[in-house]
Amino acid sequence: MIRHFLLCILFVSFAFTQPELRFQTFDWVQYRHTGKVNSITFSDRFAYIGTQSGGVLRFNLFSERFEEPITRAQGLHSNIITAVHRSSNSMLWVATPMGIES
Repeated sequence: MIRHFLLCILFVSFAFTQPELRFQTFDWVQYRHTGKVNSITFSDRFAYIGTQSGGVLRFNLFSERFEEPITRAQGLHSNIITAVHRSSNSMLWVATPMGIES
């Protein structure tokens, strides 16, 4: 009887120490089809990748992960990027068919 009681206590203690296996739906970033890569430039922390139809992708060089892309939703006039350039004063310049943006 005491053996069954100890086993029950053991299993109950393991049940409460399990990690929570839930995901947060807002942790996911969806990337659309980006087409070909037209231009790449680097800063001290990011690689900026200008794409044919997906805006500017930002790759974090330290965490080795893509961060949220820069697209029309963030204020660009077009998701078609012909060139990206980082100036000496750390300004990111983006060339689109509609003009040059910073």
